[in-house]
Amino acid sequence: MPDSRHKVMVIGLDGASFNFIKPFCEKGLMSNLHNFWKQSCSGELISSYPPITPAAWTSFMTGKLPGKHQVLDFEQFSFGDNSLRYNTSIDMRASTLWSILSRAGRKSGVINVPLTYPPEKVNGLLVAGHNVPNPSSQYTYPQTFKDELLKRIPDYLTVFPKRGRIESPSVFDSFISANMRTIDHYLEATKLVNAKLDWDFLMTVFPHTDMGHHVWRYIDPEISGLTPNRTKRIGDIFKKLDEVLGQLFNLAQERGATTIVMSDHGHGTMRGWVRANKLLQKWGYLIMTNPLTWLGKRIHREHQKMWHRNKYARPQRYVDEKLGIDWSKTKAAVCHTAVWGFLYFNVRGRQPSGIIEPGKEYKAHRQDLIERFLAATDPETGEKLFTEVLKPEEVYGVSNAIWDCPDLLLVPQEGMKVNRRTRKNWIVKHLDTQKAYGTHLLKGLWMAGGPEIKSDVQMQANIHDLAPTILTLMGLKVPDDMDGKVMTGIFQREPNIRFSKTGDAGIVQKDEVVYSAEEEKQIAQRLADLGYIE
Repeated sequence: MPDSRHKVMVIGLDGASFNFIKPFCEKGLMSNLHNFWKQSCSGELISSYPPITPAAWTSFMTGKLPGKHQVLDFEQFSFGDNSLRYNTSIDMRASTLWSILSRAGRKSGVINVPLTYPPEKVNGLLVAGHNVPNPSSQYTYPQTFKDELLKRIPDYLTVFPKRGRIESPSVFDSFISANMRTIDHYLEATKLVNAKLDWDFLMTVFPHTDMGHHVWRYIDPEISGLTPNRTKRIGDIFKKLDEVLGQLFNLAQERGATTIVMSDHGHGTMRGWVRANKLLQKWGYLIMTNPLTWLGKRIHREHQKMWHRNKYARPQRYVDEKLGIDWSKTKAAVCHTAVWGFLYFNVRGRQPSGIIEPGKEYKAHRQDLIERFLAATDPETGEKLFTEVLKPEEVYGVSNAIWDCPDLLLVPQEGMKVNRRTRKNWIVKHLDTQKAYGTHLLKGLWMAGGPEIKSDVQMQANIHDLAPTILTLMGLKVPDDMDGKVMTGIFQREPNIRFSKTGDAGIVQKDEVVYSAEEEKQIAQRLADLGYIE
């Protein structure tokens, strides 16, 4: 069985999947990763439902499905006032892996894991990732570590690519240079944490493999030959990343640690969009407000924010303002999207202007929309638009009686994304595949090598399986309410899996203002730049 003080290093490659990583390996651009892959256990890693950054990374770090940790998307809808806000680490209803390790007296170093802002207290060092609003934010634990980090990396969190169309030479050049520089950022941050901390667990996430949102046409093996110069320069980023991976593999070996390489989801060709709210309009479920009334509401709200700053300290974004819908007449709307669509009914007693009666009427409308969405077809190709329409209680095991979760999850055809906008009349829009963007796929990847790990096992796993597997590797008990299962097949010796009772059921959301109005704008702009929100 694993040594009780066994160390584990996790390297996150955001958005990585074998379909585009393998060609870089075979061309010799990622020889370090290729060698590690050949000598380790590996397989596809099934992402969360949906396969989107917040849900997936939170499922990894908690070992639980979204129904328990309650982070589904970048945005969270509130029944109380039909508003949207951005999720943060405070919204998690489950303990993170490093929180569990801290309680067991183990030391953790955590660098750039998405949705870890604001940083939680850990036995070790934490540098938050992805949802940090700006460089002036307090994004480290302890707070004093930020000064040490900036002393070593003065431009940390200040390097971003130029905005604009990636076809522009200057935008593309900026994209290349920003990626090259930020690879150094995360390596240097990891080296600093490693030097300061006698860690038991060390994790760093590199977002560079998630670049397909903008440059998929230069990565996709099937079409990248059309742009050889740009493809080569993208390859240079992967080559540099591989050099960094080589250094981290060596560091893990020096510490005698097992190394796990993993991604939060896969990446593939984006074929287009489907507008679920336009279908709801067509079927009479969603009613638009008068354009002048819509404009008046937005002006009034901005006036209120200006003169009542305390009341609007945490700016709420109201769905009726964003989409221009009339809640008093609307039965259902897709209020936010993340590849999938998240549909909410307007239920009496649950929402301010609810018009659907809970119980029999609610169930009838839900069944009606399940059938309608599953039958909807692309008018151009005849292809069904949605492969699944899921009920949260069947996927996650919990209902919206204990969580403001969607009433239905709309799963589009692979390569398609659900769009929530209501303007213009089109329902389906296709992209030229030779100029396509990338989008998320359900299947990511995992690899594991080092002490206690076999070298010849291939198996499929779920993203929430990694946390209980890591705890077992480290000789610790697995909380009995984790949804993930220990990956017993990768151990050289039969692991001794032990379980503990957990108190996560008592974790509640803290009523804290995390983002200011300006910070919300910054978060929104960054997510829009990455192609996550419209």
